[in-house]
Amino acid sequence: MNKSLHKKLIEELKQLQDKTLVVPTLLFTVILTPLNPLGILTLTVTTITHIKRYHWLLIPLTLTYTTLIILNLHIQATLLILITVPILYIAAKRRPSKLIIGLLIAGAFSTYMLTQGIINIIEYVEAVRTWITKGRPWYTAIYLTLVMVVATHIAVRTPISQDTKIAKYIKENPGAPPTIYFTVLLLAAATVLALGREKLANKFAEIAYYNLALGVTLQLIPVISERKGSETPE
Repeated sequence: MNKSLHKKLIEELKQLQDKTLVVPTLLFTVILTPLNPLGILTLTVTTITHIKRYHWLLIPLTLTYTTLIILNLHIQATLLILITVPILYIAAKRRPSKLIIGLLIAGAFSTYMLTQGIINIIEYVEAVRTWITKGRPWYTAIYLTLVMVVATHIAVRTPISQDTKIAKYIKENPGAPPTIYFTVLLLAAATVLALGREKLANKFAEIAYYNLALGVTLQLIPVISERKGSETPE
């Protein structure tokens, strides 16, 4: 009876994961606030839905994570998540997906942001204001670019928009969102410059060029995937 109930629970969680945005939410949570309780919650649900035989490893993981937070060891807690996610996937004999790779990159960047003191959205808004007026911290533009692009990719994967033409186009062309942002931000920079606000125009242009670089990089992903697929022997 217990085994049957356990199996049914796993199936229900898998269906729940298919219908919701657990994985994108995890990624977005790590990027915005890596120490938010929502992060460990979505990590738990995601791991259970993806790993059948090894979800019991969540018990020591959760205990360790909680202990580190209580001891105010935030950096170590974040690194714990970054290290254990790929290990759990490997333990389940799964190849790390592109999402996991993206999660690790975003998590590593978030850890760096954490060491600089940006740990919540209020401080982030203040950091953006400081960056516009004083030009520091320098990495705010990169961080803002990542959040914009990730948020767009999450938005097109929601149940409401995932079947639209725009969503399908973006899925086939991952570099489209930052490329569009590049164009819009350059137009904004030109408009602001015409109004005599040179400093703000330079900030718009800076974010625009980061989006261009990210767009070109992301657009290479399907090209490389297709090339690898064509080279695979049948």
